[in-house]
Amino acid sequence: MAMRSKAAQRVIEQADALQIRGLRGVRAALSTTRGRLDVGAPKLETRELGIPTPAGPLRARLYQPDATPTPGPGLVFFHGGGFVICDIDSHDALCRRLAQAAGMRIVSVDYRLAPEAPFPAQLEDGEAAVRWAVAEAASLGIDPARLLVGGDSSGGYITVWASSKLNAERPGTVAGQVLIYPLLDLDDDAWAASLATHSRIVGRVAVGFIRHQLRLGAAPPSLAAGDLGPLPPTLIAVGGHLDPCRPEGLLLATRLAGAGKPVTLLTYPRLPHGFASLTHLYPAGRRAVAEIGRAAAELVGNEASPTAKGRVIGVGQK
Repeated sequence: MAMRSKAAQRVIEQADALQIRGLRGVRAALSTTRGRLDVGAPKLETRELGIPTPAGPLRARLYQPDATPTPGPGLVFFHGGGFVICDIDSHDALCRRLAQAAGMRIVSVDYRLAPEAPFPAQLEDGEAAVRWAVAEAASLGIDPARLLVGGDSSGGYITVWASSKLNAERPGTVAGQVLIYPLLDLDDDAWAASLATHSRIVGRVAVGFIRHQLRLGAAPPSLAAGDLGPLPPTLIAVGGHLDPCRPEGLLLATRLAGAGKPVTLLTYPRLPHGFASLTHLYPAGRRAVAEIGRAAAELVGNEASPTAKGRVIGVGQK
């Protein structure tokens, strides 16, 4: 019996190793191609960084638009990819466009990925990165009183987690958060319950894959339905029916507005999940990222943002 158990374990380990090699191939392809497809992305000054954490250094990149005030507002950004794929290179064009539109520095963080780093390693890295940015604000040219945290998709989960954690300890540490089609719920029951109303079959399958890679036992907390108390002023951008994360984004926006907390909601009904990283395909995606950047600047009253204002859609408005 013990021999059969060891043999079965070896098969599982070999399957896991094959899967990881496959994921690394996908990651490499995305890293080397996706970030370079948007040839029109702004040519900004950048600086490679290393963020020390208890688990080891994290790679990061600082984006600095021209004529950015020092110190000025800044954004710590966490890329999407289901905690499993993507990195700061796959999201390079997005960060360039966002930094240019917002007129502020962006620190893009390369947190550890699953399955090599089981959950909650990603949250631990996110928290450590924001704490580091607060401590190193002067060397980064960032005004610590105007520090934003943001991310797309799974990066949105890291954002809300880190913002809540730091602001619960010291209110105002994070001045605002920017959530782009945020993934805020990993509970399969929640996704299953909304299949009929939101047609989220593909999203449920994707979240099932993410849960497997994260090696989750019990689902982590739903951040769409979580404690609103520590959350700073929030900007939420969601796509249309091809954005499976839209319902949670709308739910969080509605709850924030109902609680009297500052919230800006931008909706893009014709754009899919991931539109902010598909700026090489969608002119509308490029316009959306520019609008998100300008709205992010408004969270911290940034006068360095381009003067043209995007249309800000409030909760409950068309």
